[in-house]
Amino acid sequence: MYQKYYTEALVLGSREYGEADRVFALYTKDFGLVWARASAVRSETSRMRYALQHYARAKAALVRGKRGWRIGGAVAADHLSLSAATVFARIARLVPRRVRLVLVPRHPERAPSVVETLAARGAPVVRWSQIGEARPRLAVDAVVLVDTIGHLEAFYGACDVAFVGGSLVPHGGQNMLEPAALGRAVLFGPNTWNFRADVELLLAAEAVLQIGGRNELDAALLRLLGDPALRAALGERAVALIRENQGATARTLELIAPLLDRSLGSIDAHGR
Repeated sequence: MYQKYYTEALVLGSREYGEADRVFALYTKDFGLVWARASAVRSETSRMRYALQHYARAKAALVRGKRGWRIGGAVAADHLSLSAATVFARIARLVPRRVRLVLVPRHPERAPSVVETLAARGAPVVRWSQIGEARPRLAVDAVVLVDTIGHLEAFYGACDVAFVGGSLVPHGGQNMLEPAALGRAVLFGPNTWNFRADVELLLAAEAVLQIGGRNELDAALLRLLGDPALRAALGERAVALIRENQGATARTLELIAPLLDRSLGSIDAHGR
């Protein structure tokens, strides 16, 4: 009988194996670097596929057999949600106004584990799927977890400060143009390689704030929440920048129109 081990792991990469399996490179807390196979993880119905995304942190159940390691189960490790709630709880006491934390996981399937992680540390959590229509009065310190699809833009539009996730870990940030286009004060971390051009434009226009790591999050949030003029200035500069850079499709069509006309003329002249 094989022994099952439970450990925390960072997903470094993977490769396809067979028809539906995948072999993952995991850097684990207890065993260092291991290569482990997950069965049927490429299937749409796999419960592990979201937890085992590249650069994600996961709680994994590993089985060591004669042919190497296998992943018997994995769930997302929601340390970042817990970290955000911890930071928020600290600064909420220092801001001279009522503020609320809203978490929007990229994958709603993570909602149960996020709720469990936060609740275990005493953070009251309400799920948007359960209160969205009723809109009850919430406890002052309640964290709202948006576990539905299609509501992110509405929450961006209603917020004072938008922290764009994925940017504090090597996973890479999410789209910071969405809250910027709505005139929000936008904050994100250093890992934005997947939006490099957008970030360079926004930073050059002084339309966003970027921090160097998690240890700078408290100070940046306190600065933004305590300075309405700064939030407004960031939002105005972001909207102006995005408007200046709109119309790329129209400009591209203007450039290629003469080439298209020339090609069509050549076809007409030769009858083909």
